[in-house]
Parts: sequence; C-alpha cells; structure tokens
Amino acid sequence: MAHPPGAAPPPPELEKDTERADWPSQRVVDPQQQERDDKAMRGMRMNLRRLCLKLLQNRRFKDFHFPVTEVEGMPSSVKEAYVRAIQKPMDLATVLHLIDKKEVRCKSHFMQQVELIAQNALRFNGPDGPEAQKAAEEAEAASAPPANPIPPAGDDDAAEAGG
Repeated sequence: MAHPPGAAPPPPELEKDTERADWPSQRVVDPQQQERDDKAMRGMRMNLRRLCLKLLQNRRFKDFHFPVTEVEGMPSSVKEAYVRAIQKPMDLATVLHLIDKKEVRCKSHFMQQVELIAQNALRFNGPDGPEAQKAAEEAEAASAPPANPIPPAGDDDAAEAGG
C-alpha cells in the first residue's frame, strides 16, 4: 500500500485486511410480514391493472392507447413533431406494461403516469384541442375510487368481511 512521501507507514496490521467481515443484515424481515406485504402489493397491482384495462376499453380514450409514434395512419410529420415537442411520452399500453413489470408500486405513481398523458396532450394539442379535454377526463376517471376493489390473493379475512 503506498503512502505519502515523508509520512510514516501505516502499522502492518492495517496494511492488508484479509478477513471478510460478516455483518448482520441491516434489515431483519419477518417472513410472515413479507408474505403479507407481497399479497398487498399483488392486490394493489391487480386493482391498478384492472383500472388501466378499464381506461383502455373506454373508446373515448382510444387516442391514448398506444405510443403516438406507433399509431398507424398518423402522418409522419405529426409523429416527428410529437417527438420534438414531448420530452417524456406516455400512453396507457406503456402504463399497463409498467404495472406488469412491477415498476408502478403505488396508486400515486400510477396517477403520475396517467397525468403525464394528460399533460402531454395539453402541451402538444393546446388547451383547446379535443385530445387535451379527453386526457383530462381520462385522468379524472383514473382518480375515481374503484367500485369493487380486488382483495389480495388468498386474503380470506377480506373475502369474509365483504371486501
């Protein structure tokens, strides 16, 4: 080990540490709590997925189903203008994909993605454009509480309590 010129060399015991330190885990996880957390996350993803599919099935929001750059029949000049104008594009198919990949971890993150769709529509089409109004309606529909939330898989207590 090199040391600065003129400085005393470090003691030999500090020169080289060959022993591996086995530190206890910083976070002790209760397996039962981990299982409950996993079930809760699974139930939340199922609810968000169901909500996203509901938005995808609504014909009013068909303009937001897929990335603008992949829409067939749209002029390439519009696609190019969209790519230049919108920094972070978002669409419902991408949101659904993020849910399936477990990248959307809470309702607020889901809502951020849906609101991004609305912001992009407003930015690209202007406040008077029909797409901006539809996107605002989509964000409003997504923020409504679910009528029948799906309980986490295997949650017998929730099924007995009626939800």
